[in-house]
Amino acid sequence: MANKCLAYEIRTAFPGDARVLAEVQVASWRAAYKGLMPQSVLDDYTVEGRTERWTDVLALPSAATTTVAEFNGLVDAFVSYGPCREEDSDAATTGEIWALYAHPSSWGQGVGHTLCTYALDALRASGASSATLWVLNGNGRAIRFYEKFGFRPDGATQSFEEGGASLQEVRYVLDL
Repeated sequence: MANKCLAYEIRTAFPGDARVLAEVQVASWRAAYKGLMPQSVLDDYTVEGRTERWTDVLALPSAATTTVAEFNGLVDAFVSYGPCREEDSDAATTGEIWALYAHPSSWGQGVGHTLCTYALDALRASGASSATLWVLNGNGRAIRFYEKFGFRPDGATQSFEEGGASLQEVRYVLDL
């Protein structure tokens, strides 16, 4: 498949995007987290449930901005970014990539790179001097992707329960 990045329209998500954001996120979760999360969790992660969540998120004021990459009228990926939510960080100078998902059919096409660059530029323009993000431990594809940008783990981790399994995320940081 040819690289489509130069043809992407980058725009702010609007409430009508809720379903397509859910479709991208569910497809990405099911592909990226296979073997890292219990299959029952991935099976229960539905487009309907995520559409409901995205409808709420996009309808209400938020500290995060969600931006989509659209190609030929179809959204292939999105990024949500804003001030860092961590208590040990200064939200005035630390930004965070809250979520970055591309449909698996678009992996390797450069759309993730385009959106990550866009988000980091926006965080920098807002006055952030560093950026953070969280990666599920063991997600080698995401770790390699973010490390190409210069993100490095800072030693912080957080655990959470999903489907009876204890999962861990690792925080990555980048100086802007």
